[in-house]
Order: sequence, then C-alpha cells, then structure tokens
Amino acid sequence: MIGWSVLVGMGRRTEVAVWAMMLTLLTIVAFGAVAAPRLLRGAEEASLEQALEDAPLGARQLAVRVISDYPLGDTGDPLELQRERLAEIDDQLSPELLERFVDERFVADTSRFTVAARAGTEPDAAEVPALPTFLTFRVHPEIDDHSELVAGRRAAPSDRVVDGAAVFEFEVTPETAAELGWEIGDQLLLTVDPSDVVTRSFNAGLPADFVGELVGLRELSDPLESYWFGDARAHRPTVADTGIGANVFAFGLVHPEQLPSRPFVAAGRSPFALEQRRDLDVESVTLDSVDGTLAGVLALEASFSTQPTLTRPGVANSLRPVIETEIAQRDAGRSTIVLAAAGVLGVVLATLAQILLAAAGRRRGWLTVARARGASRPQVVGGSMVEMAVLATIAVVVGGGLALMAFSSNASDLEAPLVVATWVGAVLCSGLVAFSEGLRRVTVSGRPSAHPGLGRWGRIGGTVLVAVTFAAVITFRRRGVTAATDGADLLVVLVPVLVPLSVVYLLRFAVPTFVGRAARRGLALGPGRLVGLRRVATDPQSTIGVVAVIVLALTVAALGVGVDRALADGAVDASWVEVEADYRIDTRQPGVREAANAVSDTVVGVVGDTRITIERDDEAFGATFNAVDVAAVQSITEGTAADQSLPLELAEPGLDGSIPVVAADRVNGRLVRVGDRFAGVGTRAGQVYEVIEVRGAAYGRTIDFLIADRGVMAEISGVEPGFDTVLVGGSEAIRGEIETIANEADERLRVRADVLQQQLDDPLSRMVRRGYAVAAAFSLLLSLVALAAVAVATARRRQREVAILGVLGAGRRETVAAVVAELVPAAVIGSIVGTFVGWLVARSYAGRYDLSAFAGGTPVSIEAVPIALALAGAAVALASVMVAAVLARRIVVANAADILRIDGAA
Repeated sequence: MIGWSVLVGMGRRTEVAVWAMMLTLLTIVAFGAVAAPRLLRGAEEASLEQALEDAPLGARQLAVRVISDYPLGDTGDPLELQRERLAEIDDQLSPELLERFVDERFVADTSRFTVAARAGTEPDAAEVPALPTFLTFRVHPEIDDHSELVAGRRAAPSDRVVDGAAVFEFEVTPETAAELGWEIGDQLLLTVDPSDVVTRSFNAGLPADFVGELVGLRELSDPLESYWFGDARAHRPTVADTGIGANVFAFGLVHPEQLPSRPFVAAGRSPFALEQRRDLDVESVTLDSVDGTLAGVLALEASFSTQPTLTRPGVANSLRPVIETEIAQRDAGRSTIVLAAAGVLGVVLATLAQILLAAAGRRRGWLTVARARGASRPQVVGGSMVEMAVLATIAVVVGGGLALMAFSSNASDLEAPLVVATWVGAVLCSGLVAFSEGLRRVTVSGRPSAHPGLGRWGRIGGTVLVAVTFAAVITFRRRGVTAATDGADLLVVLVPVLVPLSVVYLLRFAVPTFVGRAARRGLALGPGRLVGLRRVATDPQSTIGVVAVIVLALTVAALGVGVDRALADGAVDASWVEVEADYRIDTRQPGVREAANAVSDTVVGVVGDTRITIERDDEAFGATFNAVDVAAVQSITEGTAADQSLPLELAEPGLDGSIPVVAADRVNGRLVRVGDRFAGVGTRAGQVYEVIEVRGAAYGRTIDFLIADRGVMAEISGVEPGFDTVLVGGSEAIRGEIETIANEADERLRVRADVLQQQLDDPLSRMVRRGYAVAAAFSLLLSLVALAAVAVATARRRQREVAILGVLGAGRRETVAAVVAELVPAAVIGSIVGTFVGWLVARSYAGRYDLSAFAGGTPVSIEAVPIALALAGAAVALASVMVAAVLARRIVVANAADILRIDGAA
C-alpha cells in the first residue's frame, strides 16, 4: 500500500522536523491527559479531607433525639426503657449511615430548672443570680470513660432534706463553677422552668421545688469531647440572647441511680430528652462514598424533624452542607476541566492539522507520482491514518507512561476518555487532511494549480460548522454550563471551540481579499514581500490554519484568565458572607463590644440569635430569632458581597406595636409571604412579628429564621437585647488590638483575611485555577508551535520563489521577507481576531457558568479581563513575528538550480 510517505516524503529533512514536532506535541498531550485527571482527583481527595477536618465537631457527629416521659419500674438499669426507645429509632437509620457513623454514645438530659438562689454554709448567704440562670441535668452512663473528678466526689442518690426540699447531688465542670462562683458544698434552690419543652412532657403536674447540691468538679479528658457539644464554651455557662435580655444556661452531671427519685418523678413517670450520638468515621467518607453518604443524610433528615417534639424524634447533624459543598466543588471542578480539555484538544487538533497541511504542501508534487504508480485515494488516506496511528500510539505510550511514573496514585475515570480522544483525534485528523489533499487537482507537471476556492466539501463542511455553532450557542444561552459532568451537553462544552472555528471560517473569505489588495500594491513592498503576500492571496490554507490555531488558543486563554479571576474574586465574596466583617468575635460578654468600640477607626455592630417559640393559625413551632444592629452592619458590609441590604424599615416599629422582621421563605415547612404575622409564645407572649421581606438565606441561616433590628426590639420591649457576636469593621492595622481583646475575653476570633486565605488555599480551588492557567499557557504555546511548523514547511516549499528572487538580484533580506510576509499577516490577524473572540466567549460565560461552589454559594461572575487578554494577544503576535523571522533566516536556502526542479519534488 502506498501510504502517507507518498505525500510527504518520509526521511527528508523537512519532514523529520515536522514529524518530530507532531510526536513531541502528542506526547505532551498524552502526558497531560493522564496527569491532569490524577492531579484533579488528588485535589478532590485533599479538599474533602481538609473540609472534614475543618468542619465543626457537630458536623462530624450524628445525634438522634427524642423527648418522652417514662414509667419508673423496678429494673436494675434505670435507663433500660430509654435505651429501648433509642434502639427502636436506631432501626430507622440507613446502613449507609451506620457504616459512616460509629462509636455509639448515649446521653440523657432532664428538664431545665431555674436557679432561684444560691445557699452557702450560712443561712444568710443565699443570693439571687444577677441574670436568669437555668440548669439542665445531664446523665452520662459512661462519664468515667472520658472525664475525671478533679475535686469533691461523685454525685450519688440522697435522702436528705433542706427546709422541706429534697436534696439532689450534681457535678459541674471547673469552668462552670468558676464563672458562676459556685463552690463544692453550695446548695442551689431550683424550681421547674415551665417553658422548657422537656418539662412540658410531664403529664401529671410539676414537681415541687428542690435543692441541688454541688458535690464534685469533673474535668473533661478532651476539651472537644463530644459529650459536651465539642465547644469549649459549653464547659462553662452559655449566655443566650432572648431578644429581651440575656439568660445563662449551664449543665450539671447526675448519676443514673438518682433518676428514680425526686425531682425527676411526677405521678410515677419521669421525662427525658434522650440523645443517641454517633461519631463520624472520617476515613470512611471518600470520593467514592461521598455521594452515598449525602444521600443517607438527606434521607435521614426527611425521616426525622430538625427539632425533637413529644411525638416525633429529631435529628441533629450539620454534615450535609459540608458534603454538599464538596460535591458541588467536585462537579464544578470536573466541568471546568472538561471545558479546559475541550479547548486544549481543539487547539491541539487544529495545530496538528496545520502541521499536516504544511507538510502536505511541501510534498504535494509526490501526489502526481503516486497516482502515476496507480495509488488510489483510499490507499493514500489509509496509509496516512496508519502512520499517524503508529505515531500517536508511541506518543500516548510514552506520555502516559511518564505521567504514571510521576503520579502513580489517585487514578481517575477521566484518564481513558482523554487519552482515547487524543489518539482518535490525531488519526482522524491525519485522515481528513490526506482526504482533502487527494481532492486537489494536479497538473501534468506536478505543480499545484492556483486553487484558492474551498471546493464542494469545504463549503459543505463550513456550512455544517456554522449551523452546529449556531445551535450550540442557542443551547448554551438557554442552559449554561451544568456543574455535573454526567450527561454534559456536548454542544455546550464545545462552544469555546466551535465559535472561534466558525469565525475563522467566515474570515476565510475576508482574509485573502484583504491581503490580496495589499499584494496588488506590493511593488512598494519589495519583491520578497510581494511574493509572500501574493502566495497568501492565492493559497490561503496555511494562513487560515494559523489564524484558527491562534484564535482558539486566545479563546482558551481568555476563559483561563476569566476562571482564575472569578475564583479569586468569588473567594473574597465568600469570606465576607462567612465572616460578615473584617473581624468577628463570638462572645457573650458585653465588655467586648465596648472595648472594640474604643479602638480607633472601627465600626462595631452586634448580632444575637436565640431559639424562640412562635405561633400562627393556633399552631406553635420554633424559629431562630436574630437581633441585628442593622445600621452598623450595613456600614460594615456596604459595597461588599456580604451587604445583606436589610431594609431600613426594620429600624421603625410597626404602628400597631408589631416588630418588623425579615423572614425565611419557609417557617416550620410552610411558605411565608410579606404581611404574615407571627405571635410570640412563652417569654415572647404579647410580641407580634410582621414580615416585611422574605429571603431564602441571611446571616448564615437558611430555614426558620426571623431577623429584627435591635433598636426596635429595645424600644418595644424596654430591654436591650443580648448578643453573641460582635462584628468589627476595620483595617489590617487594628488586627493586633482586636486579637488582644478577644484573647483577654477568652473568646473565639475570626478574621476575614484568614478565611479568605483558607478559601484560596483549598486544594481543589487551587487545582482548578492552576489547571486552567496551565491550559491557557499551553494553548498559547501551541499557537507558536503551529507557526514554527508552518514556517519550516513554508520555507522549504518556497524554494522556487526563493531561487527566482535570487536570479532577480534579491538579497537574503528580501528572500527572508518572502517567507515572513506569508506568516506575519496570519499571526497578526489571528491575534486581533483571537483577542476579540476570546473576550466575547469569556464574557458570555458570566451568569451561565456556575462556580459558586468555590465561594461558599456566593454567585461568581466570570470577567473577560480585556487588558490581560490584549496583552496575551500582543505577546502572541510579537512572538510569532520573531519565530517566523528567526526560522526563515536559518532555513531559506536556494540557488538557481532549484528553478529547474518541480516545487517540493526534489
């Protein structure tokens, strides 16, 4: 079979260089096709691991809760009935979750009791707490496994009576005792809190007042022990904002053997808030299991309520948003890599086709010889594809092998499709080029005829290309780029490839006309430039090919710059949304606010949230209530993505004394509309909340929230609402003072700059940004490779013109100009068109390409960055001119004897 060697002349100097370029090109592409997915998977794994490590302890813990009251029996285990109840609930958990959440733990909370006074050793030592203080008794069957007594003794059942009230022994942490001023031996007068949801489960009246005696101090073995909510602040009293004043909540430990006695018994029954906790096995959540884990968590949330009631269990777990974010980032990252791969492969195939076309033009005269020897068109095409298949196989094996050696782990499912696409694309490309060369008309002398037209197949292919591009643009504008790569729309993915190619196809008619006019005026340009420009006008294939490669490369570069800028800007926005200010101090201490106010050049606002009970249509339910310094927060976040744009109407109370609020779009599962009114229950009795705006999310809340202005709350209730967060807006210069304030108050400080850096350092985000930057740089480099290959082949093809110029007396400079004049217009036109098309394509992605997963859900806008794109286009044009000039000077060699040779056949 007469193969590709008939066309290009294997073994000749020019073709060796061209084939070396193609082999190097395909090897690099194969390396990237194997390395990129592995690096991406490694980044995905590192991002998931980091997200689980950084997640709060509550996200790594599954807690199923139930509130009920139990009959007391003569059983040896006072918690037997409670354990049976949790066992029933345990059966409802999916196997998927049971594999992920291990290490079962059992916790029981009794009712919440009000500390009415503290009794000392002397009768007159009793005193009322400065703030309303509530004490919840906690039962831990395995308390000794994770803590130890540091003072006093263990709580035990007691039959003692003080002033007619039963005595009940308990233990607390040293932090709780220190902050509340309690000492071992103190006796607290306790009464039932009737607003407590557990207390309301008593079905036969409320127990009488009793005395709690502090007998021991117990210190946790681990400060983040999950029995105590994994928050060091829970080891001491927690101050919660009720909107009408601060309440203090504390936990005390009791022994299970005390449960059958008062104060936990009323009419022979005892109420408990039971909780079955399971710790997450972090190593079990991998990329292969993360989807199943999320499905299990969603199914669990659908089966249970978010808060326990007397009739329905509740579930507490914040792993869902962590996993959802990682899955969304994974899908967005993969879709980004798919787009980058599509663009790079488009540039690769265009470069490869251009190299093949240039090489074919160098040996076009051999086609006549081949036909004279009886070679058919299928033989020529088949031989070309076989030789390219061998070359591509070598490149894939070498490139893929090098990538496997460098990245032996983190195998990805994306490798095989990319490698196969590279191989198939190269083989098909060579076949199409060989087929198109076979369609050319040749003269008897073997000189190629001047045939600037596209031909029938060229016109048909171009028409189909434009039609498909039009359909792809319509599909892209309607659907955008989906995050998930499963079922990705091919038309949408190929937009950054199809649009530039269609533009170049349409330019195919304009470029020869433009350059031809310049050529007709070429006497003033000198004979060298005249010959080069006329060649462009009569045989524009190489010109159009170089234009296509450069336009494609600049389009990919434009998207790469846009994605990188979008992710960087999106991280800035996300840091604002998460921190809400330059500095945020989680606190329950009013002094922190005053201290922050004293720092110069600061704007300070406070936010408080609590769980309240409200009702609508005679149905009572819970909601999260946020009291916000609206004016201060707006000042801090003004002009940033965190600007929540809370309406100014919040600062004015309703004419009827109602409190204007921003509400979640759903409260208690029911839709909320502007104008809806909620009535407060319990401590909120008499307060009415009127909805003036509905939002899907605000201040980190997504469901069941109400937001009110603190000033309005104070005006209506007559009490300044408490707070738990201080927001401080200020420059980096005040960071040291703010850190000192937080450290002295032993409060947690969050700094916006640190959150921003953490988001930018996320392994997957960094991989996507750097990956697209590499893709952009590689595409631009390929445009220069294509130009170099064309320059090499063109210089050899033009030996006849070079020889004629020599006979006419042209010097080496004019000889070089003959070749350069054929290449420079393509480079300049490609750079100009590529800059414009790249800007247009990148701009069209704004709003149609979802990268919000990398920015905490904040919408991310892709910017075309015209200045950077213009600089890239100018750099490509300048580099192209330099490459063409250098190669032409080194390669152009001709003498008068070449006039007698058939162009390219010698």
